[in-house]
Amino acid sequence: METQTFFGWWQLVVCLFAATALLSIWWHLGRKQGDRGQVWLAMSVFCWSLSGGVEILETEKIFTDATVNDGLRSILSLLNSFFILLSLPWFQHIPKSISFLVKSPSWFYLILFPFLICLLATLGMMLSRNNFSGFISSLDALYALVPTLPFLGWILWESFAKRQLRLLSWLSLICILLVVIAQVLKLSQLSLSNQFLFSGIFKTTLIMLFFALAMSWVKELVENPLPLAARLFLGF
Repeated sequence: METQTFFGWWQLVVCLFAATALLSIWWHLGRKQGDRGQVWLAMSVFCWSLSGGVEILETEKIFTDATVNDGLRSILSLLNSFFILLSLPWFQHIPKSISFLVKSPSWFYLILFPFLICLLATLGMMLSRNNFSGFISSLDALYALVPTLPFLGWILWESFAKRQLRLLSWLSLICILLVVIAQVLKLSQLSLSNQFLFSGIFKTTLIMLFFALAMSWVKELVENPLPLAARLFLGF
């Protein structure tokens, strides 16, 4: 119980601070560029902060239904993955092999459809009188493993590689592998203490990667002050 309380407060405070910092970077830089990618990344981290609040409410015996608690965490995890997928079209360096898909107008609907299926199934199990605790968290893990992590890992690798930050590309690959391991262990119903451990590790590393990505974007702006040719217009 003490481990869960500590993890809840850590997740609530640290992720809230990280989300606010990402929004601050967007407010000062991204907003002027019309880039909303950092907003979606900040919202994804904010979902983790709310999940920490659920952990605290559970330890304080305010939320006592295990299925409801697992359902709330699962919904917030689904939203986290959904916001990450929403941010991908705003990345400046997307591999050509998937650019046509990520940049297409149908991208929103492609990620929305499986999200709604998982969300409705989660809500159905929460409202049911049966005990689905344990299984209910599998849906958000599957949504993270299938569409979210492959696209995120590939685009993070390309973003850092194009900016000549090869070490960060390898670190992003290691981070994605850590997230995959954590999700697989979550599906295997690992003990809560071990789940907290792996969850804390991958969330910390992924947040640091988001900030490294933001700083690499700032670095690119400083080194290339002129806009891209596609953004140049001549007015009379």
